Amino acid sequence: MFAAGATLAATSLALPHKAQLDETGIAMISVGAYVTAIILIAFAPRFSVTGIQIANGAGILLVTGCIYFSGEATSSYVVLYLWTGLYAFYFLPLRRAVFQGALIAVGYALVPFGSHQLWWLLVIGTVFVTGALVVFLQKRLSGAVTELAAAARERELLAEIVQSSDDAIMSGSPDGTVTTWNPGAERLYGYTSDEVCGTNVRELIIPPSLAGEERTIIRQVLAGQRVDNYETQRRHKDGHLIDVSVSASAIRGERGEPVGLSVITRDITERKRRDRELLANVEAYDWLRRVRTALNDDRFVLYSQPIVETSTGRMAREELLLRMLSDRGDGEVIGPGAFLPVAEEFGMVGEIDRWVIRQGIPLLGDREVSMNLSGRSIGDPSITKLIETVLRDMDLDPSRLTIEITETALVQDMGAARAFTDRLERLGCALALDDFGTGYGSFTYLKHLPVQYIKIDIDFIRELPRNRADRRIVRSIVGVARGFGIKTVAEGVEDDETLALVAEYGIDFAQGYHIDRPAPVTHNGARSGAPAGSHVA
Repeated sequence: MFAAGATLAATSLALPHKAQLDETGIAMISVGAYVTAIILIAFAPRFSVTGIQIANGAGILLVTGCIYFSGEATSSYVVLYLWTGLYAFYFLPLRRAVFQGALIAVGYALVPFGSHQLWWLLVIGTVFVTGALVVFLQKRLSGAVTELAAAARERELLAEIVQSSDDAIMSGSPDGTVTTWNPGAERLYGYTSDEVCGTNVRELIIPPSLAGEERTIIRQVLAGQRVDNYETQRRHKDGHLIDVSVSASAIRGERGEPVGLSVITRDITERKRRDRELLANVEAYDWLRRVRTALNDDRFVLYSQPIVETSTGRMAREELLLRMLSDRGDGEVIGPGAFLPVAEEFGMVGEIDRWVIRQGIPLLGDREVSMNLSGRSIGDPSITKLIETVLRDMDLDPSRLTIEITETALVQDMGAARAFTDRLERLGCALALDDFGTGYGSFTYLKHLPVQYIKIDIDFIRELPRNRADRRIVRSIVGVARGFGIKTVAEGVEDDETLALVAEYGIDFAQGYHIDRPAPVTHNGARSGAPAGSHVA
C-alpha cells in the first residue's frame, strides 16, 4: 500500500497536471479519509493484523490521492511519509520507529513552504493529531472490545461447564419455579429439561417428608446467605429417594438485587452407603468386642421359659434362652438379637454354643430342657462330641435334652444337617424344628430328618383368633405332624383366646407370655420366676 502511494506521488511529478480541487475541497476529502481510517482502525481488533494494515493503507491511498489531484506532487511524498511514520511508531520497535521518524523529518525539510505554508501546517497538524487520535481510540476501543470478547468467552465457557458437568445444576425464580435444568440434573432426577422448566421444584423432587425445605433454602439465599454442601434427600422421577449434597447461591440483577438462585446438587448416595457400611462395621466390631469380653468375664446368663402341655397345663420342659449382661455397669440385660448376628458373621457363635451346652446340660438333673444351636454348629462334629462328653461325665439322661434348629440352618447345608441329626438320634436326644412354616421346604424336612417336635412359628399363632388364613395353616400343620407321629408346639401364645384355640386344634404344647415370661435360671437350677417343676394352669 505504501508503495502504491509512493508510485502515485511520483507519477504526479512526472506528469504535471491542472489542479482539480481547491484547498477547501482537499481539506474536506482529507478529513473524510481520516474518518474512514479511524473507523477501520477502531474495529481492527475484530480482524487480524492484515486487517489493520489494510485500514492504514486505505488511509494512505486516500490522502495521497487527494493531494495528487490538488497538483501538489511533493505534498504527496510528505503526507505519505508522515502517515508511514505514525504507522511505524504504533507497530514497529522503538529504534526502528525513531529511525523512520528521522527519515520523515528529512523529507519534510525538502518540502518548499512558499505560499502554501499555512496549508502545509494545517495538513501536517491534522495528520499528527488524527494519527494520535487513531492510536488513542484504537487502544481504548481495543481494550473495551477485548473485555467484551473475554466476557462473552467466559459466558460460553460457563455454559459449556454447566452442560458437561456431572453435577445437577439448575436455576430458579424466587418462588421456586425451575428456569434452567442441565443434563446432569436429567441424569440425577430422571426428568428432562422440557418436563421441569416452568414447574415448581417442590412438585418434582422434594420428598413429602421434607416438604417446605426448599422454601427455607430460598429464603436463606435471597437474604444474602450461601448454602454450602447441605446434605439431604431428593426424590427421583420413579419415586425412590436420593442422598444429595445441595449448594445454592443468589443470581443478581444489574443493580445487585437477587433475582433468582442457582443450585448445584451432587449425588452422594454411594458415599452415604459407604458411611453406613463403615458405621455398621464400627458397631459390629464394638459388639464383637463386647461378646468376647462377655465370654472372658462370664457375663452370659441363661433364662428359661416354660413349655406346657395344653391338655393338662403341666410344665413339660423349659426352653433355655441366652442373654448377655451389659459391660457398661448399667445392669442392662441384652437380648440375643443384638449380639448373635454379629457373632455368627465373625465366627464366634460356636464358642457361644459351647458355653450354652456346658451351662445348660447340667440342668437336666431335675428337669427337661431344650436349647437352640446355630447353623454353624450343626456342621461342626465337635459339637455333638461335646454334648456326648458332658452327658457322660455328669451321668445325665440324654432323652431329657431337646436340641432346636431352624429351617434357615437346615437350608445352609442339608447334608451336614442330616449327619448332625443322626448323631443326636444315636445319643438319644430329641430334635425340634423351630420356626416351622416360614420356609418353602418345611414339610420336606419332616420326611428326611428324625424330628420329634415342630414348633409352629409365632407369625401363625399371634393372630390366630382373628385371621382365618392362619387358622387354616395351623390345622394343616397339625394334621401333617400327626401323620408323621410328631408332637407340635405353639409359640407366642399371649392370651386365653389363643390358648383355647391351640388346645382345640390338638396342638400338644404351648409357650408364650400368657403362660410365663422368660426368667433367669439360678445356680441351683431353679427359675427365679417360678419354682422348678411347678404347674402352670
